[in-house]
Amino acid sequence: MNSLKGEVRDGHAYVGSLRIAAEGHPSGTRVRALVRTYDLKLWRDDAGIATVTHVHALGDRVKVSARLDGAGELLAQFPRRSSLLRGVQPGSRVAVEVTLARLYPEV
Repeated sequence: MNSLKGEVRDGHAYVGSLRIAAEGHPSGTRVRALVRTYDLKLWRDDAGIATVTHVHALGDRVKVSARLDGAGELLAQFPRRSSLLRGVQPGSRVAVEVTLARLYPEV
């Protein structure tokens, strides 16, 4: 599970360079975004917003650790044969998309 702190602006929560849909949260609200490792897509993109730090094989799954620009560590998991993993290796830049997040106001 990724636990990320962000702030809502114009219907999106911004966590460093990452933008997450934040419907129902007013602008200016500080939120904690909870994102499961399998609710992320990342793919090789030299203009991406994160840098891969580790790629770990876990049987039929692969765990990817990346450092998100302007934020911290991000963990994602993929099936071993996922096309999204092509070219993803330590040091490569990646684009990041959140497919599902749960946002909670920071208290």
